[in-house]
Amino acid sequence: MSARISAVMTCEPDYAPGRFVLLRADSPAQQWFVWCGRSLGWLPFDTTSNVFFRFFASTSEANEAADKWIDLPLQE
Repeated sequence: MSARISAVMTCEPDYAPGRFVLLRADSPAQQWFVWCGRSLGWLPFDTTSNVFFRFFASTSEANEAADKWIDLPLQE
């Protein structure tokens, strides 16, 4: 089993009710990434403007994207 574990969460930001984003937490490094769309992939959360966040219209749409794209490489 890999020592690295990734978890993806569907989140609804306070500033964008009814819109959802994907956040990814990687352990043990304790790094956070946000989904910015297939062309940009997972970018570091703390260095990414919310302009680049990929918003989804529903949690089910966000979850489908998470299932499909979680394996894409992380961008440093």
